[in-house]
Amino acid sequence: MELKIKTVAILSVFILFGQIVLHAQPQSLRPDISVSLYLNVNSASSCIAFDKKTNSIYYGNVEGNVYLVFEGSPNKDTLLFDTLDHQIPYLQGMTFHDSSLFLIGNDWTNGTQGIGIVRKGKLQPNGTRIWTTVLETVLYPATNATFDHGFSGIAIDPAGQNIYISSGSRSDHGELQTAGGVFPGIREVPLTSAIFRIPIGTQNLILPNNDTLLKQGGWLFADGTRNSFGLAFNGRGDLFGVENSGDRDDPEEMNRIQLGKHYGFPWKMGNNWTPQQFPGYNPGTDLLVNKNSKAYQLGHFYNDPTYPTSPGITFTPPLENLGPSANYYRDSTNGNIKQTTSKSLGTFTMHRCPVGLIFDVDSLLEFPYNGNGFMLSFTQGKGDSTGYHPNSIWGLPVVPIDSSEDLIHLNMIYNKTSDTYQLTATRIVEGFNLPVNAELVDSVIYVLEYGSTGNRHIWKISMPSGTTGINPYDLSDSEFIVYPNPSLNSFTLNLKTLKEGKLFVSISDLAGRRLLQFEDEVALSGSYQRMFSIEELNLSNGVYLVQCASNGAVIGTKKIVINH
Repeated sequence: MELKIKTVAILSVFILFGQIVLHAQPQSLRPDISVSLYLNVNSASSCIAFDKKTNSIYYGNVEGNVYLVFEGSPNKDTLLFDTLDHQIPYLQGMTFHDSSLFLIGNDWTNGTQGIGIVRKGKLQPNGTRIWTTVLETVLYPATNATFDHGFSGIAIDPAGQNIYISSGSRSDHGELQTAGGVFPGIREVPLTSAIFRIPIGTQNLILPNNDTLLKQGGWLFADGTRNSFGLAFNGRGDLFGVENSGDRDDPEEMNRIQLGKHYGFPWKMGNNWTPQQFPGYNPGTDLLVNKNSKAYQLGHFYNDPTYPTSPGITFTPPLENLGPSANYYRDSTNGNIKQTTSKSLGTFTMHRCPVGLIFDVDSLLEFPYNGNGFMLSFTQGKGDSTGYHPNSIWGLPVVPIDSSEDLIHLNMIYNKTSDTYQLTATRIVEGFNLPVNAELVDSVIYVLEYGSTGNRHIWKISMPSGTTGINPYDLSDSEFIVYPNPSLNSFTLNLKTLKEGKLFVSISDLAGRRLLQFEDEVALSGSYQRMFSIEELNLSNGVYLVQCASNGAVIGTKKIVINH
């Protein structure tokens, strides 16, 4: 097929400058996880998905090419579709549902305007696909700079009723972006920094750039999301998104995306308020602004008397990360990098650029991964305290101090009474080369690298598999109790409405070290109770996690404070 690609005149989070950087094979940090090479991939890869109908892995790149993987010795890929087929010149996301492949991206017409696009390719009996338009937006203003994130994340709800799509911001932190004067006074617009919901049967929808019309049409699902490249549902049917903050050293976010909620952008990123909205802002004295960042060098941090007033609503905060990984932050009072398990970051270390969010929806993995989430960190890590690394591909700030380019295990801690989540984040594989997306198939996680020239792969991460398929969110908060909390000399674990069979209990510290684990039998359906002596466990003052599994499947995690 002849490939005709329209040149995109803007930079995005995925653009590199073509250096060759050699990387060794990623390394597992857990004895129960193995890593192997699955495929060498083409340049600028951006998305990966599994088709249950054909039992095949597909991946795509930002130039609009969609490849099918054939397994063999070795595995190979073949180009199936390009922009002549699906008409998306800038491709960022894909997903399958039933016999249809959904693609999402943009057509940046001249670098100053663009449209968001979702197209569907329905599988035919002869193996071809017929392409139709789900939606296109009207033209909306681009920045002609570095901050357009475009239409990227896409997910379909478990019932198969709606498509959820993410449109990223056109600004770094809500500053004016006029595209060289083409759009005077423009910052964000209604079609940017938001999550939209579209019925799955929609065809040829024209999405307007008008806040009132978007709400009246029922298309605006949530607002104030900067760039949710990763959208995914967990086993309970809740939608989550991960996103990175701007060039300022604000924490990255993981959000539970809910109807009608506003997640704060541009007035808030992580749990930090954007200081440019306040009178007399001086970026020169802002300890969280890296003076070598592109946004600072381009003059996008400045005293801004016309910055829009906050809408006066309660913003929905991001999830709290209890550690032990991805929990560094910069102290705004002295500029130092610190690691925390008590301060609510909202949610991850600055500039990690979380992407590739996936969940073990069917609870097929073994404890302690059962029913949990996983994400990738795209950006290079281990920079110095200012965020520099001698081998930085960009020559620009990377993740300061903390590791990155890794696979993170997200243990989701759900409180059914308050209907809220916390999480623990633990690094389980390291050493990827700009990992950009992931797909979970049974007990295998496929990690796609954007990579550098001549050094891009799909890695096969083999996880331990389970057999129970039990939903890890079944017990209510009142049915899983650890008391007293805080504890002085002892604490009691009380579980109700258990099915008979094996019960697994573990107690871990926030560094991920398992201090106690045992199995017990629940003879009859009902309750289980056991008291633990803090002296016998040799626990010092601090915060610990008590996790329980029924027949090998996680049923809950509780945080307990020891203070004796």
